Amino acid sequence: MERIDKDRVLTAGAVVKHVERECGNIITESFLYKVIGVAFDTKHGGKVIVLQSLENTDVFFTLPLTDFLKEVDKETYPNCKQKYEYELV
Repeated sequence: MERIDKDRVLTAGAVVKHVERECGNIITESFLYKVIGVAFDTKHGGKVIVLQSLENTDVFFTLPLTDFLKEVDKETYPNCKQKYEYELV
């Protein structure tokens, strides 16, 4: 379990959704990810989130923690009720 900001805790195995899942141009079953864990980027420094695609479980992503914590851009997604780009399902 990793506290990623003052309000949110991230646990390995948790499932998160990206804002595109419900607020993109096409409503889709995609954009669901399993959290593998939090890692340290030894080349650039800083924490990264390791995610596994639930659509294709052979695919893994890393994402800087700062990007993971971003709030939804309301200009891009004006009708979206989701607060953060990535949220727990």
